[in-house]
Amino acid sequence: MTNDTEAAAAFYERIFGWKRQLWPSPEEPFYHLFMRGDAGAGGMTPITPEMGPIKPVWVSYFRVRDCDETVAKCLKLGGSISVPAESVPSVGRFAVIVDPAGAHFGIMQPA
Repeated sequence: MTNDTEAAAAFYERIFGWKRQLWPSPEEPFYHLFMRGDAGAGGMTPITPEMGPIKPVWVSYFRVRDCDETVAKCLKLGGSISVPAESVPSVGRFAVIVDPAGAHFGIMQPA
């Protein structure tokens, strides 16, 4: 997440050799994919006014077998949910959760 997708994309393209492409979406804000050849290497979304005054941040994602099961387990173990589980067509199901110490991270159940 960033306030300046153009500057961030230029930086990551130059430092890692990634190529950026926009995720097909009918509405803004557009999601930006970073590709390393034919493989996805990362993603970026603009920080919108609705998100409030937040600093740019990277969110690490961990692959899970079952997104909803992992969300339930997180809550049982004292964590919380920052972004509820949702599905992205042809990508998978994801959520952003928070551990009891306050660290945010994503989980992804690939399609």
